[in-house]
Amino acid sequence: RFLAMSDKEGLLPLRFACRCGKVEGTASNAPFQFLICNCDDCRDSIAHVCSKLDGKEDRSGTYSKYVDEYGGVATPTFWKSEVQIKQGLELLEGYIMVKNSELVRFFAKCCNTPICFSHRQAPSIAVLAANFDAKSRQRLGKPSKRIMTKHALKEPPSDPPVIAGFGLGLICLVLKFICCSCCYASERKANPVPYPDTPVLVKRVSQTAISKKQD
Repeated sequence: RFLAMSDKEGLLPLRFACRCGKVEGTASNAPFQFLICNCDDCRDSIAHVCSKLDGKEDRSGTYSKYVDEYGGVATPTFWKSEVQIKQGLELLEGYIMVKNSELVRFFAKCCNTPICFSHRQAPSIAVLAANFDAKSRQRLGKPSKRIMTKHALKEPPSDPPVIAGFGLGLICLVLKFICCSCCYASERKANPVPYPDTPVLVKRVSQTAISKKQD
């Protein structure tokens, strides 16, 4: 674990919500992994949701809350058994970025907030760091690694450390995930956000497009 948290210390649960507050959720433990991902899918998935904002809202400003200047998205990852949607479950809608993908992303329809993503077969779920309240973000600390930097918009800094390509660092990270998944196999349960039978395959939206407000 990244953080030594306990309910006795009053540090849990970690709380997250959509921008308007109609969707609220909690994580009952610290994330077992906290990364910044620079892949096109993470970045484009947020651009898709932000493109739904109307002309009265700041699309570009909302996008920049989730995507840093290097094109990275901060995503703490939890076991599915540790995450609960406390209210607004019916407002979450799933979509995919790649045809027939098992990785489903969810956003809040009430205010067009990207919330989380999860692979159907994995025991984990990633919640976007920007959705946590201020106290919870402080408790999350800093991401430990930056991955998929070949898709970065520009060369990222060395903090957090970069895992480039498929080198030893990334292999170790994958092996850690597999081992942890096996250890937590007994705790596996359904995704806290039910998967849609047929998630919508969305079109990719450029950052330039979301920078323009609708008239």
